[in-house]
Amino acid sequence: MHEEEVIIGRPDGSRVHVSVHIDPIRNPKDGQIIGVVNYFNDLTERKRQESERERLLHEAETRAAELQEAREELESKIDQRTIACVTFPLT
Repeated sequence: MHEEEVIIGRPDGSRVHVSVHIDPIRNPKDGQIIGVVNYFNDLTERKRQESERERLLHEAETRAAELQEAREELESKIDQRTIACVTFPLT
């Protein structure tokens, strides 16, 4: 059996990802290949989902970095105010 992902052109000019499967048909007497069966699976929806997953993952990583930066900034401000309160008590 042979399987491979390829991009093929449709009659309308669009391109589509497909998985091509090729299986030999063997003569049961001597094992010689006497033909093949091949079929295609359209991978368009899977590829769309993979692309969307990658987009969402990138967006989540970006937001996580932004949140970490905001957290560090807030911690720095809290530290500065804590130092100011210790240095100049409000009594």
